[in-house]
Amino acid sequence: METILAELLKKYKKYLLSRKEILEILNISSSTFNNIITTNHLYKLPPFRTVSYSKKSFYQHKGVTKDKNYELYQFNIYDVAEFLSEKEANSGK
Repeated sequence: METILAELLKKYKKYLLSRKEILEILNISSSTFNNIITTNHLYKLPPFRTVSYSKKSFYQHKGVTKDKNYELYQFNIYDVAEFLSEKEANSGK
């Protein structure tokens, strides 16, 4: 696990990773990520926390203001390293 953690820290230089970075690390598409979330197969992902927020969007051609909800996914680099090391250990069986 320590070598995986060292590689991740060397590459990303931070402790919280974004959804985009996890997609790159796990080599999955955003569609696959969304399917994992919607089908509740969360065991396929490292532990994460979700921050929900909304933005007001102004549709100028309609003159309407509308709230749009977003979710921000944050992955702790230690959890990611542990997840990858477990995945690596299980693939060797």
